[in-house]
Amino acid sequence: MNGHWIDIKAHDGGTFGAYVSTPPKDTAGGPGIVLIQEIWGVNQHIRDVADQYAMDGFTVFAPDVFCGSNRALISVTTRSTTPRRSRLWARLIGLMRSKI
Repeated sequence: MNGHWIDIKAHDGGTFGAYVSTPPKDTAGGPGIVLIQEIWGVNQHIRDVADQYAMDGFTVFAPDVFCGSNRALISVTTRSTTPRRSRLWARLIGLMRSKI
């Protein structure tokens, strides 16, 4: 298993991080999982979950979807969304559909 952070270039020229965990070499080449974080970000718990799936043979991609935002302002109880978050979700869904 190999868990590490990568930087991904965003369409606006900025970057955002993602944690990637890959399975041991003898099980590589299997399916992949996009692991969506909880409200607290890609914390140790999310990295541990990614690593466990990697040990089971999955390649796991956990993007930091709140990158650049102030997590203290994000409320668990609100259902409102920001334009930026809507664009990020639309892009993620588009990426997922293009791979199906």
